[in-house]
Order: sequence, then C-alpha cells, then structure tokens
Amino acid sequence: MLDINQFESTYGDFGAEMICEIIDIYLAEYDQRFDLMAKNIKELDFQSLGANAHSFKGATAVLYDAEVAELARQLEYKGKEANADGLDELFMKLRHEADNLIVQLKDLKKKYS
Repeated sequence: MLDINQFESTYGDFGAEMICEIIDIYLAEYDQRFDLMAKNIKELDFQSLGANAHSFKGATAVLYDAEVAELARQLEYKGKEANADGLDELFMKLRHEADNLIVQLKDLKKKYS
C-alpha cells in the first residue's frame, strides 16, 4: 500500500506537474516490467529475473509502497539464488499487490491533475 503521507512529504514541494510526471513514468513502464519478469520466469532466466526484479524494486521503493518493494526484493533474491520454489506464487502475489498500487497511483494523479 502506498504511503501517501511519505510520498507527499517527499514530492510535495516538486509541484503537481512533476508529481504527475513521476506517476506517469511508473505507469508507462509497469506492463513492460511485468512482461519481462513473466518471460524471465517462464524461461527460468534467473539472472535476468534478478536484475529486472531489482529494477522494479527500486522504482517502487521511491514511491513508498513497502509491501510491493518487499515482494520485488523476494523475487530478486529468487533470481539471484536461481530458486524456482514458489516462484509463480510469489510473482502472482507481487502482481496483485502492484496492481493495487497502480489504482492508488491513478487516484493520486487525479488529485494533482
């Protein structure tokens, strides 16, 4: 869940236009990031999975959603450890929670638009 207070504390002084741009960048990259991670899982390309999950973790952490960032961290380590145990379930949980973040970001963007 997005920590809106922390987000606004960090980015509030940037102005509405910049906040919308930050959200837009995340939204624009979202599907591609998940498509890449799904491909990595399907192909058991653990090295790429670790790298792509790491990148997603960082992009999410700066938006202050600790739960999604933590799930991405877990996925990153599954990749780094080449550990397929529970990989599909973890990915599905990450996707579900990240989809909730998308809804929150779209609502937040309306506030600043």
